[in-house]
Amino acid sequence: MRKRTGQQFNWAGLRLIATIALLLCQVLTLRNEYLQQENKVLRSRIGRRVRFTDHERRSLVKRNA
Repeated sequence: MRKRTGQQFNWAGLRLIATIALLLCQVLTLRNEYLQQENKVLRSRIGRRVRFTDHERRSLVKRNA
């Protein structure tokens, strides 16, 4: 890829961005795995289905959107 001005594309910058994105993805994946395991542990302690109020459901949907 080249810019229209005739300058060459900065591949070093692209590599840096790709590395940062990869690290961020790994951190988020680890955090999600931790939270999933934490939810399993907490649900096993409760021993029954967790029921949410309408307000709690709306806040969860809002966070997920």
